[in-house]
Amino acid sequence: MFELKVGEKTINLKWGTYAMKLLCERTGTTLDGFFALLGKMADSPSQQEAFNMLQWFLHAGYEYANGSKATDIEVCEWIDELGGIVAVNKGQLVDYINYVVSLTMNGVTPLPGDNVESKKKE
Repeated sequence: MFELKVGEKTINLKWGTYAMKLLCERTGTTLDGFFALLGKMADSPSQQEAFNMLQWFLHAGYEYANGSKATDIEVCEWIDELGGIVAVNKGQLVDYINYVVSLTMNGVTPLPGDNVESKKKE
């Protein structure tokens, strides 16, 4: 569970298979598309892409943790209260994305021939 501190409130967010399913449904993508989104987060997406992805990740994490949906207004207010879209590269918003990535990639073994170290250096 990830706790997003927004003003006086704590917003519980949870990540796992169910959240991935919700995100895929919301974005109309497949699981392959989900992993492409994660790749884009690592490859310096445009501000619009980062904004969209952050909203999708927050919506899915909220619904999984709370069993109800947050409105677009609520999600955008959380982002505003945490410094706005320019804060996507720092603070709690980055911590949440790192939480998502770490839970998604935890224990993932690279495929044979997939040289992860050389990709990091490129």
